[in-house]
Amino acid sequence: MSLFVFFKNKYLACAIFVFFLFFIFFQNAFAVPVQYLTNSYLAGNAFAGAVTSANVAVMDSNPAILAQLSAPEIYISDSYIRSATNNSNAVATQSLSVSGITEAVSGQTSAGQATSKQVPSVFIAWPTSSVVSLGLTIVTGSSLNTEYNRQWVGRHLNTGMKLMTLAVTPIVAIKVTPQLSLGLGWHFQRNKFQSTGAAGLVGQASNYYSESATVWNQGFLLGGLYQWSKNTSIGLSYNHIFVTNLDATGTYSSKVSAQFPDTVNFGFRHRFNEKMTVMLNLQEVLWRQFYLQQHSQIAAGVTSSANSHLNLKNSHLLSLGMAYQLNHRNIIEWGVGVDDGKFTTSNYRLWLGLGLNHYFSKQASIGLSYLYGSPQTSQVTAVNPININIGQFVNPMVIQQLNTLTMQSKNTIQILALGVHYRF
Repeated sequence: MSLFVFFKNKYLACAIFVFFLFFIFFQNAFAVPVQYLTNSYLAGNAFAGAVTSANVAVMDSNPAILAQLSAPEIYISDSYIRSATNNSNAVATQSLSVSGITEAVSGQTSAGQATSKQVPSVFIAWPTSSVVSLGLTIVTGSSLNTEYNRQWVGRHLNTGMKLMTLAVTPIVAIKVTPQLSLGLGWHFQRNKFQSTGAAGLVGQASNYYSESATVWNQGFLLGGLYQWSKNTSIGLSYNHIFVTNLDATGTYSSKVSAQFPDTVNFGFRHRFNEKMTVMLNLQEVLWRQFYLQQHSQIAAGVTSSANSHLNLKNSHLLSLGMAYQLNHRNIIEWGVGVDDGKFTTSNYRLWLGLGLNHYFSKQASIGLSYLYGSPQTSQVTAVNPININIGQFVNPMVIQQLNTLTMQSKNTIQILALGVHYRF
C-alpha cells in the first residue's frame, strides 16, 4: 500500500475544514464590499453616500454623522442579497511527503453555487445635547445559505453551508466645532457557522465531514465629518476588526485564528440647490492584511498545523450618486460604482443602484431600492501547507502536506432593500 493511500483515509481529510472555511465562508461572505449595504439608502445610491450623508442610515459607515442629527431617530431596514458564482477550470493538487518519500495526486472539475442572505437591521440615534449624540446599530443576518450543484471543485465537494450573524455597535459622536464632528463605534459580532462536505480523489467522496463553530468578533469604527460650507461636506472613516479566534467542533476539533481586512472610506457631498445633491465615495478594503491559521486535533496523538494563502490584493470601490427631490413627498436616488476586486487577477465590476423614498410626513418615510453588481471574473490561486504530527508511534512522525487550488471564479450580485425611517 502506497504512503498516500495509507495516510489519506486516516489523516489527510484534516485539511478540509480550513480549506473550505477559507474558500466558501470567507470568499462568499465578502463578495460584497464591507459597507454593504444592509439598508435601502446605501443600496439606492450605490454606496456613494456612505460617509457624508447626515442620515441615520449611514451611522455604521461613519459614526460622526450622529452629531449632525438634532432629534431622536430610528431606521429599520431589511435587505435580501443574492450572490451567484460559477467556478470553472478548477485544478486541485495535493502532495504528501514523509520519511523522504513524496507522492502527489490531482483532480480537475468545475462547479456553481448560489448564496442568499436576508439582512434585517435597526439604527437608533439619540442626541443627548447640542454637542454629544449616542447611537446603536443592530444587524441580524438571519442566514447566509449556500446552495451547490454537487459538482466537484478540484478534489472537493461541498454539500451545504449556513452562517447566522448578530452584530451590535454602540456609537458616540461629538461636535468638536460647528464644522467638525468626530465619532467612535465599537463592534460586537457573533457568527455561527455550519458546513458539510467531502473530499478525496475526483469522483471518490471517501472523506465526508461536518463542522460547526461559534465566534465573537470585536472591532472599532472611527469617523470624521467636516462641513466645508453650507452645502459641501467631506467625510472619512476607518473600520478595524481584531484578530478572530474560532473553536470548531465536528469531525475534527480545530482552533482557527483569522485577521479580517480593515476598511477606509473617503467621501464628498455637495448640494447644488433645494432639489439636487451629488455624492462621491472612495472605499479601500485592505485584503493584504488577511490571513488564516489553523491547529487541529485529528485523532488521539495526531495534530496538524496549517496556513492558508490566497492571491489577494487591496480592493477599491469608487461610486458616484445623486439624489433628486421630485416633489415635497418623493425623492429619487441613483448611483453608479466600479470596483477592481480583491484578487490579483480580477476584472472590474460595475454597480448600478436605484432607490425611491416617500415621505408620509416630516417625521415618517419609507424607501425601496435595488442594487446590481455586474459579473466579475477572477483568477483564484490558493496554497494550503499543512504539517501533521503523529506521536502515537515509538518514533513520532511528521507528515508534510501541500494543497493547491486554482480556478476561475465569476460572481454576480443583486440586492433588494426596504427601509422605514421615523424622526421623533
